[in-house]
Amino acid sequence: MKIKYMKPLGYINPTALIGREDTDPTNGDSRCDNPFHGDKKQFAAGMLCRSDDLKRSEFNSPFYLALGRNEDEPYVLDACAGPHVGTEKFSKYIGALIDP
Repeated sequence: MKIKYMKPLGYINPTALIGREDTDPTNGDSRCDNPFHGDKKQFAAGMLCRSDDLKRSEFNSPFYLALGRNEDEPYVLDACAGPHVGTEKFSKYIGALIDP
């Protein structure tokens, strides 16, 4: 198992971020694509915003754990976004996480 950083990651698809609960009743499952929404002076106010919102925040260098399992592509553990529990290979994890 190794700690890996993605730098930069960029914008994320709407996902469940551990420890975040939205008070907006229109976002019942507390999905988030604006991880730093608490800083309302710099970023958009809501946890979930339009993908073309110029004030939408992005992740710069999050980390995840890579599980080797003796294969070419590691499996991923990420408790923050998802969560991802070691059942997905890296390419599937990236496809689910990053908003192109």
